[in-house]
Amino acid sequence: MSEVFENNMKFAPFMRFYNKHKIAVLSVIALILAIVVISFAMSNIAKSNNEKAAVIYQDWLSKNVDSESGKEEAIVLFNELTSSYKKTGYAKIALLTKGSADARDGNNEDALDNFSKLIKLTNGIGGNKLFNKISRVSSARLLSANGDLDAALKVLEKYLSLIHI
Repeated sequence: MSEVFENNMKFAPFMRFYNKHKIAVLSVIALILAIVVISFAMSNIAKSNNEKAAVIYQDWLSKNVDSESGKEEAIVLFNELTSSYKKTGYAKIALLTKGSADARDGNNEDALDNFSKLIKLTNGIGGNKLFNKISRVSSARLLSANGDLDAALKVLEKYLSLIHI
């Protein structure tokens, strides 16, 4: 009989702690469970959005922009990709591709608009540093080609402090 008592005594401090702080312990457990469930749901949503964006991106790339109907369909797909799925990597690649194509074709205003959107999307803590640098440098090149050197320097201002002159 003393063995049973000794075995129960091993858990007595835990039981006293639990009984004393029952609400706090249950709240912490509920909070941890909620965080796990929310992160799982957000992960699944992000995965689903990436899959949908991949399909739209492939359709956008495959459109024949030489025909008028192909251009219109490509514009619709591009707008859907960059508005509905703007947090996906596919939207960022599409903005970079479209901005580069616009710059190559001489549509500097459209190219600057796409690069500006990409800068906004990739700026900050959760942003993509590589896309941000590429879009900033591309914007600065277009602005300097247009003769707007102050705006070009302002776009690059974030990285000017890293250069030791």
